[in-house]
Amino acid sequence: MELDTEVGCLFSMLTESLTLFAEQNVDFIDAYLACKSRDTDGKMVSFDRDFQRLNVALHVPEYTG
Repeated sequence: MELDTEVGCLFSMLTESLTLFAEQNVDFIDAYLACKSRDTDGKMVSFDRDFQRLNVALHVPEYTG
């Protein structure tokens, strides 16, 4: 039963990732990481501003180079 739950959660996350990928015009991996971040209540740190469109907690570091 536990495996069924894990597979169901993974399927749900992949489905949501594919939806974001298609609707928000972002890379699939960005959509997947956004879903994973939301699922774990995490915060993203990235220079990639695509994450702003994906409704996740995001920190964009200042570029000093």
